[in-house]
Amino acid sequence: MAPSNLQIDANGNAEEAITLWTKQFMGRLLFFTLLLLSTIEVSSQNLTPQQYLEDLAFFKTELSNRHKNLFSVISEEDFNQKIAEIEKKSSSLTKESFEIELFKIIKAIGDEHTFIVPAYQTTFPITFDILEEGIFVTKTDSVHSNLLYKQLDGVGSKATKNILEDFKAIINTENQSYFEVNFLNLIRNPRVLMGLNLATSEASGLFQLGGEKHHILAIQKSDYSPLISPNYLRYKKKDKYWYELIDNGNILYFNYQSCSEQKNKPFETFNAELFSFIEENKPRKIIIDLRNNSGGNSGILRPFLEKLKKVASTEEDPCMC
Repeated sequence: MAPSNLQIDANGNAEEAITLWTKQFMGRLLFFTLLLLSTIEVSSQNLTPQQYLEDLAFFKTELSNRHKNLFSVISEEDFNQKIAEIEKKSSSLTKESFEIELFKIIKAIGDEHTFIVPAYQTTFPITFDILEEGIFVTKTDSVHSNLLYKQLDGVGSKATKNILEDFKAIINTENQSYFEVNFLNLIRNPRVLMGLNLATSEASGLFQLGGEKHHILAIQKSDYSPLISPNYLRYKKKDKYWYELIDNGNILYFNYQSCSEQKNKPFETFNAELFSFIEENKPRKIIIDLRNNSGGNSGILRPFLEKLKKVASTEEDPCMC
């Protein structure tokens, strides 16, 4: 039996970390975390067909037993059918295609708190961002500085619009921000691109950028430290929530990057400081930037919304959001 560790956070939420080992192959490690739901860290080694079947059976059993409400969106019949379809493919699975099949099952479950995280060690040393005009390279290392600001036209032989459809098959799309954050993370993942047949090797990938084809070598994830990036306001700080005045003091910019508490500053403390700052500086408008926020505990922002509502109902000329 896998060991488990149950923790209750300050909000009374259960966080259960279950480490799972398979019997036959000690190098295979599935790290299964349930944040009321689940996260799975997938191994990086090819297995035998029987080992894939064993892992899939374990995945099915544990997810069914431990998920709070597994069949709220997908029916049990459809869930079992999808598992059976993967079982039929066991003789042709690779680690990359197996991960994609798990992505598809997780997506079908239909909630954003259930997801898998491939334990990949490499990445392509470019970072994309989704802008109004398209998807562009916005960060890179010095070796690929010539790629900065180039638009993503495609990967491999597929155009960007077709690539987006491929990713919609493995990422929940109900929340556009959630899809975009996860897409921008996975588009740089060599194993995911291989699993989607967008790359033929974990060592390199063919990216169509700015009308040109570029073969980009993957590097160790730990070695990627973007040295070149644009001066975008939303990337100015790494705090989970922060603010500053822009437009000559007329606009208060509030960046809310994560629906979770910041260790050195609880949101309640931050919120009090924020509205004190608003009262002192009296900006004409407030911009709330959620573009990097993929979700989490929606209750964290509640004090801000309640205070904003109160201010709006009492001020003759309230800030507009």
